[in-house]
Amino acid sequence: MLTTDDQTLKFTVNGKDVEEHVATEEKLLEVLRENLDLTGAKKACDNGECGSCIVLMNGKPTKSCLLPASRAAGKEVVTIEGLSGPSLEGIEDRILHPLQQAFLELGAT
Repeated sequence: MLTTDDQTLKFTVNGKDVEEHVATEEKLLEVLRENLDLTGAKKACDNGECGSCIVLMNGKPTKSCLLPASRAAGKEVVTIEGLSGPSLEGIEDRILHPLQQAFLELGAT
């Protein structure tokens, strides 16, 4: 439910322009996970210490669990899902980024 404190947020996520309605207090992690179904970033410690919520915002590591979503306005956000390379022609699977591959091999979450 939108209130007068809600706003429309426009930013780029993993190379795609998005427009989302967000509450003033909503964190970027919530928008990524709940609105955009990008669940690679996790909420684990609730205070920004563990780093499982890290995304790149304009190329810099950012704790998305602490950042108000409104701070992403006009910026470029890259999640773990966005690190993979383009898929090869005729192949459905994308080329994994070394970080994604390491997570897969080690069973990291």
